[in-house]
Formats: sequence, structure tokens, C-alpha cells
Amino acid sequence: MPYKDPEKRKAARSRWAQTKGKIYWSKRYQTNKEAKRAYDKKRYEEQTREKTVLRSRQWRKDNPEKHRICNMRHRARKANASGTCSTKQLEWRVEMFGGKCWVPGCGKLYEAIDHVIPLSRGGSNWPANLRPICHSHNSQKRDRHWRELCSD
Repeated sequence: MPYKDPEKRKAARSRWAQTKGKIYWSKRYQTNKEAKRAYDKKRYEEQTREKTVLRSRQWRKDNPEKHRICNMRHRARKANASGTCSTKQLEWRVEMFGGKCWVPGCGKLYEAIDHVIPLSRGGSNWPANLRPICHSHNSQKRDRHWRELCSD
């Protein structure tokens, strides 16, 4: 029977919380651990989503080269291409071409990284298949093989 006196009710709740309550909540947590973690993670993501988006935008703005490389790696993974290329290796490839477009006779500064054999045609993501290219040649080449570009 519930206590009518508020002081007795408060004391009873306190006793329950100190003894049976701890056991109850402990068992409840153990049986629902994964659901609780998922719920907490979802709440956290909802609360911090806007900050995360702003932080990501700022990073992309501050690091355009790294963002471009991340994009390239993502496309390669999506295409299931073999091979990997580190940032250092890619920088070395660009330096090897003097920071200019690799297409013979062009000489413009590079604006993108080109897969010589396109990923869509089975090309790899190894450094040997990656070269710096200017925007105009990259637009012309699209998903063609480099020999097709040079023969035009």
C-alpha cells in the first residue's frame, strides 16, 4: 500500500533505489545494452550533426588537395580497383611531371589527377596509372583510354 505521508514515500523510494533499484537498472541495462548504445549514438549524432557538417566543409576548404585525393580513393574503392596510392606517392608523381599536365605539348598546370586507364575500363589505382592533368584535357578524355585522347 502506497504511503500517504510524503516523507515516508520519499524514504521508501530512497531505500528501493539503494537496494532493488540498482539491481533492477543493472539487469535492465545488461539485457538492453546494444539498444541503449544505439540509442545514445543516434542522439549524439543528431545533436552534433550540424557541427560535424560545418567542420567537414571547413576541412575541405582548407585542404583541397587532400580532399581531391580522398575523392579519388573513394571512387577507386567504389569501382573495386586494385592498388593503392599514398599521398606521398601521388605528390611524387605530380612532381615527376613538374606539376604540369602530362598530355604531350600541353604545358598547363595540373588541376586534377587522371587515371590513365580509366577505372571504368578496369584501370588500377596504382601510382603508375595516376598522372596530373589540366582541366581541359581531363574534360576531353572523360573515360577514354589515353591512346584515344592522343589520337584525336
